[in-house]
Amino acid sequence: MIRRVNGDDLRWQTTTPQTALLQALIPSGGVYPTSWPALDAPGQVVTTSADPSICKYQISRIRALNDSTGRYIAMGQAWRYASGGTSGACAASATDLSGTGIRNLLLVAASAADVEAGNWSIGMPYVSSTTLIPNEWDAAQIADGSGDLLALFRTTVSGATVRRQARLRAETGVNCPSPTNGTIGCWVLDQATLGNPGNLQHSGHPELLTTQEGVIIEFATDRVAYTSDGSSWTTLSGFTGGKTDYYPRSIQDSTNGDIYVFGHVGCDDPYAGYEVGWGGRSYTGTPDPVTAPPNGKGCWQSSGVNQSITMQKFRLAVSGGSVPAVTTMAASGISSTGATLNGTVNPNGQATTYYFQYGTTTSYGTNTTSTSAGSGSTAVAESANISGLAPSTLYHFRLVATNATGTTNGLDQSFTTSASGTAPTVVTNPATAITASAATLNGTVNPNGAATTYYYQYGTTTGYGTNTASLSAGSGTAAVSVPVNISGLAASTLYHFRLVASNPTGTTNGLNQSFTTSPSGGTTYVQSVLNSNPVAYWRLGEASGTTAADQKGVNPGTYTNGVVLGAAGAVPGNTAATFDGTNDHVVAADSASLDTGDIFTAEAWIKPSLLGRSNTIVNKFGSYFLYLDGANKIVLYKPSVGPIATSTTGISDTTSFHHVAVTKNGATVKIYLDGVDVTGTVTNRTVVNSTGGLYIGSGGGYFKGVIDEVAIYNTALSASTIAAHYAARNN
Repeated sequence: MIRRVNGDDLRWQTTTPQTALLQALIPSGGVYPTSWPALDAPGQVVTTSADPSICKYQISRIRALNDSTGRYIAMGQAWRYASGGTSGACAASATDLSGTGIRNLLLVAASAADVEAGNWSIGMPYVSSTTLIPNEWDAAQIADGSGDLLALFRTTVSGATVRRQARLRAETGVNCPSPTNGTIGCWVLDQATLGNPGNLQHSGHPELLTTQEGVIIEFATDRVAYTSDGSSWTTLSGFTGGKTDYYPRSIQDSTNGDIYVFGHVGCDDPYAGYEVGWGGRSYTGTPDPVTAPPNGKGCWQSSGVNQSITMQKFRLAVSGGSVPAVTTMAASGISSTGATLNGTVNPNGQATTYYFQYGTTTSYGTNTTSTSAGSGSTAVAESANISGLAPSTLYHFRLVATNATGTTNGLDQSFTTSASGTAPTVVTNPATAITASAATLNGTVNPNGAATTYYYQYGTTTGYGTNTASLSAGSGTAAVSVPVNISGLAASTLYHFRLVASNPTGTTNGLNQSFTTSPSGGTTYVQSVLNSNPVAYWRLGEASGTTAADQKGVNPGTYTNGVVLGAAGAVPGNTAATFDGTNDHVVAADSASLDTGDIFTAEAWIKPSLLGRSNTIVNKFGSYFLYLDGANKIVLYKPSVGPIATSTTGISDTTSFHHVAVTKNGATVKIYLDGVDVTGTVTNRTVVNSTGGLYIGSGGGYFKGVIDEVAIYNTALSASTIAAHYAARNN
């Protein structure tokens, strides 16, 4: 349940800005709370002013759109206080703040959940007050599938206030005012459709209602009329009194087509002559915040006349009869391949047939068999069983009914079929961020369409002994990464672990993985690298297999063409990979994190076994590569262009590991060898992103020798950080 609280209604709230609130009253267990949130509760203000002492806002309409988008709109206006100054917060310019200073306000929310959370966006650009005076305006959706709204409002012509109407065209993307998300949509006044809405002279806040019969009804203080698109209006014959009371509001019962119209007469109706000090008008004396307004009548008044609420109820008759009244209700009996579609049909006294439309989009595509709903005048429950659906798939559906008068399309509903009874799919991945006392356990879980939980088992044997907390993996149909941090481990100790996941179908145990914690004392090399936040870090320490694990868990590599694993590594306690210099390498697929542009760092430990040739260390295909040239110097190269930087000295032995790093931050390029800056000639060439993968050991020439501990960063590390990495090797 949603209500609006206007700025004027906050007159006695000394701590709350006089601005518009949209409050949600959310039931729990089908029961509504007994009171609304406090007016100054956090999250209640949805349209705020940079200067609430000058500007105030008023919401006059909250409406669910009658299409399948699930959106809501709220309409109103903003204006300057009579005693205020000037502020761009409530009008587009100082000129618009003169006089009434009113501007239009239309908000849009993507769903009921967004309404409850207060997530509204601006849904209509500002329209000059010379075109639209919005303190008495309304808009309703035109039932032609365009998504357009028909707006009725006031404007000024030759100094006189007159009624006008226009179509508000549905727009998306760049045509929408910030901060509206283009996918939510907005509306823009179409000047070409600006016109006179027939014989309407004054309406006192006109009310527009889009009915399930496909017409828009206008309720006003001097007429009740209908139109299909605003091109022409027809007086609604048979409506009691031929007009409404002041401030009409309406709603249609979708189960039987009944329309209720509410209005009122009383002290805050300026045409009744009882108002003395309301709506920003002056008054004398200081109001008492406890008893004001006086007499409990809801406004300042000079007589004892109270307000009266009026209601009228009617049902449309079209061409001698009424179209069916239709309600699409929630599906039931949902399985992996079928469901029961439900709804109600009121034939409104004529022979009526119905069917359901359904499909994976709101275009539907499939109809059930047309069936008789009889010719009664009350709503009858109808249903249809459907089968042959795909598991774990979202379906849309609606009920459609037809009689001699016409056809009524019910509103869209949706459901998701269940999974086909498959236990979770689980993969245990290598641990990362390993220190002397902690590690990150990694894996992936595919819930296979059913609600799934997971946890890790770990310990010093394959009996494990310790479980992490049970967490939700959701109920999707794709693998999700589920890293968990553990601590309190012993230094220099071998640990085993595996990932376990369960859903209603069963439990899946992942395969065993193991890791060894670092020695105590000093920051380990792995810690040093991870503390610098790489986008990818391949230790190349696998004993077998074809996957080169990324310690960040994002960019796994593949050992290709026979890379030999298990060589003595640069960092104690870890092994390295040997490359034959002919055709073997490691490749990681391109990803957003590896596209670092013109700011990056690449580092590795290398021990070439053959010098005097081109030995590629790292190659981001199409962007850059790092290699040793024929003089054994370190070169950063831009493909198809030329060298970016070359070191002053090179590697002269084949017996030791050497730490190689290059950093680039635009025109600033540095090359480091064993923690020392050896930058030589630099020719700045801008590095751009590419769709190519990242290769280790191949590019300008295949690497012959051992490569270890390769890391890529999306920042240019400092000289002190590079030196710290080199020094941490033996910790």
